[in-house]
Amino acid sequence: MACFAWGSAPGALGLRDRRALGKPDRRMIHLPVRSAISFLEHAEKWLLPVLPFTAGQLSLFVNDSIARPDPLVIERLGAMSSVEESLQRLVTHG
Repeated sequence: MACFAWGSAPGALGLRDRRALGKPDRRMIHLPVRSAISFLEHAEKWLLPVLPFTAGQLSLFVNDSIARPDPLVIERLGAMSSVEESLQRLVTHG
């Protein structure tokens, strides 16, 4: 069964965001993704304004969504900032 860990998974971008802003880690919630997607497909009609994510967003964790490397991006990769550097700049400079 495919599961998605929502919250403080090690290395998760959300966790790095929270730490960069000086916020504490959150508890992790494990979701059986396919069941959650099935439920959300029906519930979104009524609950979309209050849901933290959609069925489509969760489906990205189950379905292959790997892009091929782009030669232009590879060429400029050395000049790009890491996520950590970008977060630090954001925290420092707003």
